[in-house]
Amino acid sequence: MVSNSHSVRDSVGRQEQCYSSRMDEDADEEGIQETCVTQTKGCESSTAIAKTKVTERLRYSDCVGGSQLGHIPVDSHAFRALLADKPMNLCFTPNYSSADSVEKLVSELRQVIDYVESRPSLSDGNASFLRDRLRTLVAKSSSEARTSIRITNQRFESQSKIDANLARSGIESLPDDVIGHVFSFLDGPSLANAQGVSKRWKSVAETPSLWKKLCIDHWNALAHDEALWPIVCRPDPTILESGKDKWRLAYPYIRDHESFKVRIQKTGRFVCNAVVHRLAGPALNLSAMPDTIIVERRFNVLHLESFVVPESSILYFEPEDQVDKEALQEFIAYLSGRNRAGLALDERHRFMVLPPCEYSKDQLEYYGNAMLGVVQDVYHNFTS
Repeated sequence: MVSNSHSVRDSVGRQEQCYSSRMDEDADEEGIQETCVTQTKGCESSTAIAKTKVTERLRYSDCVGGSQLGHIPVDSHAFRALLADKPMNLCFTPNYSSADSVEKLVSELRQVIDYVESRPSLSDGNASFLRDRLRTLVAKSSSEARTSIRITNQRFESQSKIDANLARSGIESLPDDVIGHVFSFLDGPSLANAQGVSKRWKSVAETPSLWKKLCIDHWNALAHDEALWPIVCRPDPTILESGKDKWRLAYPYIRDHESFKVRIQKTGRFVCNAVVHRLAGPALNLSAMPDTIIVERRFNVLHLESFVVPESSILYFEPEDQVDKEALQEFIAYLSGRNRAGLALDERHRFMVLPPCEYSKDQLEYYGNAMLGVVQDVYHNFTS
């Protein structure tokens, strides 16, 4: 039996020589795949072989890598039954889908079985030639498998590089205005990340109109109420002097001002829908904010200094649309004409709505014409 330490070349050479001697017995045999056979030594009676279930443990090695693959128990009857399994119903063609395919290996194993069964005289000898042939098939299959995997990996890596180059060249070939249009669909954090891709992307991503759109989408009044900016930029007043970069630099602070929608009513009458932004003070628990604020009471704005506590959150009321804008302006004019602030209560909060007044200017540092509000979780009892 050929030793596992022999090289593939020596093993295959000896097997081919033995195969030639076998072919001398029947020279007219055609179409048989090369079979690696070693000289059989000694004979046993066919009767003894028939009575004995031949079970061998094959030790075979990966002839390409030279590493031992392990031990496989082989039952000759079970082996033939496996290959003859009818449900497999494999149809073999000369061109296989892959060099490392099941159908190719099974076809080669079938040819070995067919060759052995076509020569009854082989059953009188031992199975060493068959073991050698199986080793050769395993070595060949392993080599073809590694070659197939290597080729597939190379093709994949090559295609990946091509795809990456195409994607890169495709984006870079676009004009700046098209890239800018694509960037207009990004949110703030994504647009900020785009600035770090390349110098060109940084230049496009810093376009003021992109950041202005993001800021206005969050707080529309910033487009026309200049009195808002000193309060929003209070953490970094230098933003007010940054010119065209104002929107980009202010965006993180604008985003931090949470907002919620509310329906404003006064007793027995709907006023408008509004978006309420936190202008200053502690963060809001948005889940606890009401859907409707009903202004049931009014009081003189001179009492605001007594009613507003330090832990209050300051609100900015912004109408949802043009119809709401007109209605809110009428409500503001109603309160201003009477020098009154409105009061709304629920189980957890006290809301005060303020028209433009001295308190807004002196205490809240807001000099615009919008309606502000104050919300407090805990309040003192008072009468109007």
